[in-house]
Amino acid sequence: MDLSASVVVGINVSPSSPTSFSLVPGLTIATNTTMTPSAVTTTLIPLSNTQQVINLKLANNNYLFWCMQMWSYLICQGVFLFVDGSTPCPSPHDLSSTVSAASATFNSSPSQVFLTWKQQDQLILSAVMSSLSIDVLHLVVDCPTSASV
Repeated sequence: MDLSASVVVGINVSPSSPTSFSLVPGLTIATNTTMTPSAVTTTLIPLSNTQQVINLKLANNNYLFWCMQMWSYLICQGVFLFVDGSTPCPSPHDLSSTVSAASATFNSSPSQVFLTWKQQDQLILSAVMSSLSIDVLHLVVDCPTSASV
C-alpha cells in the first residue's frame, strides 16, 4: 500500500509547494495539503478513544514504540498539525471584524476561531497526556498546549 496516497496531511505552511516528512526512518509521507492561519476552521475534529488505539503508554524505555503509535494516531485523526506547531494559535481577537471604523471600539471577547482552536488543542493535549505513564507525566505537567509536549 502506498502511504503517500492514503495519508494526506499538511505539514508546511508554504502555499506554493508540496512537502514531505518522515515519521520513522525509511518511511516518508508526501503531502500536498497546506494550512494557513486563516484556514483554521471552527469545526472540532473529534478524537476516537485514545485508550483503545494507543495501548502502549510512554515510559522511560519505550519512546520509539510509543512515538510510532502516537504519530500514526494523530495523523489519522487529522490533528498532527497542532502537535508539530504548523497550526499556530490564532489571535484571541479577530481585529478585522472586531474594530468598528465608525466607533473605533474594540470587542474584547475572544474570536470563535480562537476558542475552537483552543478547545481542539486541549482535546489533543488530553489524548497525548492519557498515553503517558505516571513515570513521565510529571515532565509535561506545565505544558499548556499539545505542541509544547
